[in-house]
Amino acid sequence: MTDPIPAELLNELTTLRSHIQVLMNEVAAVRHPLATEDRLQTAADELTAIVSATENATNDILGTAEEIGDIAAELAKMKSDGPVVEKAARLEALVGDLFAECGFQDITGQRVAKVISVLEFVENRITSMIEAFGPPFRDIKPPESGAADEEAKLLNGPQDASRAVSQSDIDNMFG
Repeated sequence: MTDPIPAELLNELTTLRSHIQVLMNEVAAVRHPLATEDRLQTAADELTAIVSATENATNDILGTAEEIGDIAAELAKMKSDGPVVEKAARLEALVGDLFAECGFQDITGQRVAKVISVLEFVENRITSMIEAFGPPFRDIKPPESGAADEEAKLLNGPQDASRAVSQSDIDNMFG
């Protein structure tokens, strides 16, 4: 005959099971294997898009600054009165400032890359937890999108180039 489970041990096991269920629900809220969207991957993709857009904008700014600098240098070489030469020199100095100030993009890219790395680390840990929970985890209902999620879909800013609508697509709508 087997001994009955002591009440204290049964109480501890019940409490432990309750804590595990809460943990599973929390993991499911972040990333459920049956969910259609991986929020962590979406966040990493958005950050990658930010880095790309910032890099492109910075390159455009630097290209424009370089062109302004070239024009300023040409003006400075022309035989003109003092004020024109002074203004050309000032333009060249401002162009130099622009080049120095655009260095933020590299630092921003490095910092965002670190955040992406942390997101990937968290994603891997969550995947490990999902695998550890096994089949019972799939019985948890995936979270529904809330009103904030629906509004956030409208606020997507610059689009990922692979999903973006082209200007020609827009023109065709009105053409």
